[in-house]
Amino acid sequence: MKRVSLVVCFVLLAIPQPLSAKKKIKVPWNQLEALILGEKIKIELPDATLDGTVIAIMENNLSLDVFKTTNPVTHPRGTLTIPKDSLNVLELRRPRGRLFRFVVMMVPTAGAIAVSATTKNKGIRYGMLFVPTAIRYLLLPPLFEKVTIIEIEK
Repeated sequence: MKRVSLVVCFVLLAIPQPLSAKKKIKVPWNQLEALILGEKIKIELPDATLDGTVIAIMENNLSLDVFKTTNPVTHPRGTLTIPKDSLNVLELRRPRGRLFRFVVMMVPTAGAIAVSATTKNKGIRYGMLFVPTAIRYLLLPPLFEKVTIIEIEK
């Protein structure tokens, strides 16, 4: 039983890396609007990292609704305009489909139910019911979104 648990742990730890591989593309500024308008992105500026939703892309700047910032003094939450010259690379984050997320969560859930059904120890039986939740929040977050790194051509 211990060997099976050990193998399952190693498999679960190995899965997220290849499936969460980041795709890299180069896009000119004039084609950027069709790709990221209304999408969640992450931008790394020299003085802050911003997470937000793209509101508009103008000729010389990008308008972003910031919901997470590492420097709230210079880049507060809310609508922010970022000049074109300060953007070189951004991350586009899109959630994967519902069916994919459902199937990925069913594997650890089915395993936890099988282990809890075969054991007579009540502590292990009830403890295994928390395994799918732990796996979902600790090991699998990279699987639940597609990340594309966009390099902006100027």
